[in-house]
Amino acid sequence: MLFRSIYPPFEYLDNGETLGFDIDIIKEIAARLGKNIEIKTIAWNPEYKELIEGKIDMIISAVPETVESTIVDFSKSYYTLDYLLISLNGSEIKTKENLADKKIGILKVGRDNINEEYLKNYKLNLYEDIMEMLQALKNKEIEAILIASPMGVSLLRENKDMYIVMDKITTNKNFVMVFNKGSVLREKVNNAIDQIKADGTYQSIYDKWFNYNS
Repeated sequence: MLFRSIYPPFEYLDNGETLGFDIDIIKEIAARLGKNIEIKTIAWNPEYKELIEGKIDMIISAVPETVESTIVDFSKSYYTLDYLLISLNGSEIKTKENLADKKIGILKVGRDNINEEYLKNYKLNLYEDIMEMLQALKNKEIEAILIASPMGVSLLRENKDMYIVMDKITTNKNFVMVFNKGSVLREKVNNAIDQIKADGTYQSIYDKWFNYNS
C-alpha cells in the first residue's frame, strides 16, 4: 500500500485514475518484485503515522531526502530535482551566456535548491507566486526564470512556442521512498531501482514525464 498526494507530474487523478511519474516507477518496481500494489490516499503526516501504525507498507510521493531518521528508513534516491533556465522565445537572449548579470526570476521557496556559485552569475528577483513571476517575464521586467522542472515541463508543453530553455541545472535535492524502520522491503526496492536505471527503463519513464520536448 502506498501513500499518494496530489502533486503532478509525480501523482495526480485523471478521471478517477491515478497517474504520474511516481506511479509508473512503483508499478515497474512492484512488477519486478512480483508484488501487487494498492494505492491509498492519506493526509501528509511528517511523523509518518500511517506507515508506523502498519496501515501502509511504504511511501512514494515526491518525499525529499532528509537527514537520517530514527523512526523510518529511506530508499536510495529515485529522482533528483532539476531546474530549468527559461526565457521568452524570440527575445534577444539566445544563450545562457547572454544572461550574465541580467535579472532573472526565481521563487523564494526554491532559491536554496540551486548552488550559490551558479546564482551569482545573475541578478535575482525573488517571487512568492509562480504566476507573478511568469507575468514579470512576459512584461520583460526580468530576462529569464529559474523554475523546478516539474513545473517547467508543464509550462513548456502547454506553451511550446512561447518559451525557450537556456540551461538545465541539477540540484542536490533528492526524492526517496519511505519504509518502516528495518523493513526488508527497502533493500528489495533499492535493488529494483538499480535494475531499472541500469537497463534503461527508468530513463524511458523519466522522459515520459519530464522531457519538455515531447
